[in-house]
Amino acid sequence: MPTAIIRNISFVMLFLAAVAAGGVSVPAASADSALQETIRPDQSQTPPPGPALRPGRLEGKARLVLVKDQPPDGKRYTLPVLVDLTEVLVVGDADDKVPGVLGAYILGITFNPVKVRLVDVLGGDTPGFQKAPVFTHLEKANAEGLVRFTSYQTRSDAPAGRIAVARVVLDIADPAGLETVELLADSLATSIRKGADGRTVGPFAIPFEGKALPRRTVTPAKP
Repeated sequence: MPTAIIRNISFVMLFLAAVAAGGVSVPAASADSALQETIRPDQSQTPPPGPALRPGRLEGKARLVLVKDQPPDGKRYTLPVLVDLTEVLVVGDADDKVPGVLGAYILGITFNPVKVRLVDVLGGDTPGFQKAPVFTHLEKANAEGLVRFTSYQTRSDAPAGRIAVARVVLDIADPAGLETVELLADSLATSIRKGADGRTVGPFAIPFEGKALPRRTVTPAKP
């Protein structure tokens, strides 16, 4: 797949992820234009004659980990968020198996807003996800007791294994409030990679163990 097409796919994934995180308004016409550009047929990209490429598949499930045993700084807690892909493998067209690489995620944290206040969502420690994610506006998140956050990266060979994607900063006056904090997921996806013959494999949606975020309705902004 040419670089231009891959960039279009990455743009659309980022657009959808940003909207899912909340607090980002994008005119409907812009979204339609981006999607149309991505799926516009290109006759020059017709595969050469030969055996059909098996598209590959994904094996295993991801685990979501919220690390709560970090000592607080007074009433402030900084909780690492991990996505564990140690059991996830991408099987290519020649049955070659490689570790699954995280390309994008949409996650969320629920909490009791009476006992817990969201302060910030920071990037994680793993390269590729060290930049702060896009997340729900603080006022909205603290009113609802739910923050959605999302990020993506484009490398095809890393990161894999246990990936520290973010850190959630909370103020909790009563330590019992920590029990109300829970990690959920909307979606996880692998990066695009090259198969043994040089053709693209993926991206794949990664199934996960754990609770799913409640679906939300996105109303396009009026022109």
